[in-house]
Amino acid sequence: MGDVVDMEAFKRTNQGSKSVRDYLDQLAQYRVRSPKAVIKTVKRCAVTQGVQELGMKWYDNEYDFLGALNEKFVLFNDGDWGDICDEDKQQNEQAVKDGNQVLGVYRFNPKADKFYLILDAGHETLTALLPSEY
Repeated sequence: MGDVVDMEAFKRTNQGSKSVRDYLDQLAQYRVRSPKAVIKTVKRCAVTQGVQELGMKWYDNEYDFLGALNEKFVLFNDGDWGDICDEDKQQNEQAVKDGNQVLGVYRFNPKADKFYLILDAGHETLTALLPSEY
């Protein structure tokens, strides 16, 4: 897999943290790289309030929400961009090579609303946001 977070180590280190933002600020410290990863330059992960609220509808606590979100980050980083058409997949593959914006579309479960993962041009910031926040 791509960037995988050791959630147990992450939880132990962040027990005193109170917000998702605190967790995301430290997320990069727990990445494990894989040769399968298509994107190796992400330095920052961001999550909008809308995605936090959507995730908390489906999970009992922030740890479970962050674990589910991390699973989507891993899929994205491994080149599985979720629910997009073949044309968009081809566009993403070229964007990875060229350093342009990459888009993934996901759900926390089949009944949940969609959210986007967008990697900025330059491939340093990966943002989770709702379509209405784009």
